[in-house]
Amino acid sequence: MRAKQFDKLIRAALGPVLEPLGFTAAESKRSTFTRRVANEHQHDDIVHVILPDRSTRGNWFDVRVFPTSPHVNPLFDLEFPDDLRFPTQSSSLLSEEGVGIRQTTFSCSREDSVQKAVDLRLGRLLREHAVPYLNQFQTVEDMLPFIQHHWPRAFALDHLGRTEEARDILRANLERLPKYDPNDETIRIYNGRVYAILGIDPPSE
Repeated sequence: MRAKQFDKLIRAALGPVLEPLGFTAAESKRSTFTRRVANEHQHDDIVHVILPDRSTRGNWFDVRVFPTSPHVNPLFDLEFPDDLRFPTQSSSLLSEEGVGIRQTTFSCSREDSVQKAVDLRLGRLLREHAVPYLNQFQTVEDMLPFIQHHWPRAFALDHLGRTEEARDILRANLERLPKYDPNDETIRIYNGRVYAILGIDPPSE
């Protein structure tokens, strides 16, 4: 199944399941469902994401489930909603066991496969596992124990006022940062956030 056909079918199938729970794919050009957390922690800008991910050959798909925020991803505004990176990395896969490192795959080999997958299995997994998992993330502090990668973890710590801890992480990994390029918007924004936390100017070359 081609990407456009898959996105159309999965959006139609998941809409009745996820929209009553506050999710929408209205801002997506593909089939990414998002839900913005609305509570007293508005300043944290938490977004819950459910992302059906079609395989390269288009015969099956899995589902990514993760929280994110502009405070852990400097490229949030550029990537939202379809290209968001996963702060929880490999621990964002939906399976019969919950959300973690294991995946459950669903067929999309035929046009009727997508709706059948949602009706027979996926809808249940989203209600039983994905949504309760996401409900626990109301603030950046809630996300912190689940963020293992050094960059988003440092960004989260800085947002929480634990800047010295963030700086320790950034200094230890600074050599892994892509070479600063003021003409590359993504590198300029991402690296700029790192250097701002460290309190130093970006390299001149």
